[in-house]
Amino acid sequence: MLLRKKVKAGVLLYSLLMASIFTLVLQVYLFRVVETHRIHQENCYANQAYLMANLVVKNARKGSGQMVFNTGIANYQVNESKVAIDISLDKNHREFHYNLPLLKEKIQQSEDKKDQPNDGHVSEKNQASE
Repeated sequence: MLLRKKVKAGVLLYSLLMASIFTLVLQVYLFRVVETHRIHQENCYANQAYLMANLVVKNARKGSGQMVFNTGIANYQVNESKVAIDISLDKNHREFHYNLPLLKEKIQQSEDKKDQPNDGHVSEKNQASE
């Protein structure tokens, strides 16, 4: 009789140990899945903001301005050879800051405009490019 009680207690302790190990492994696995999902979301937000910044660089005018997208707002400031961009995404209230170089075409256009003499009026060709 005493032997059976020891065996039952041993089986009970063994099953309790296995359940606790299983719970620990499950918690580690779930934590890993949640962290992977969070990292993926952050990467999606960063990629979205970087794409918005590239669109701003392509369409930026002289000085400063703001572009509104359906996922956020981009404020930019054009310097001599760089564009400082602040992007604010709407849904998750994230902000991203970029300093991207101006496109070579834009730099050449601004240098060409400086080199051309201006007699007080702008031609139609220049108006269309602006």
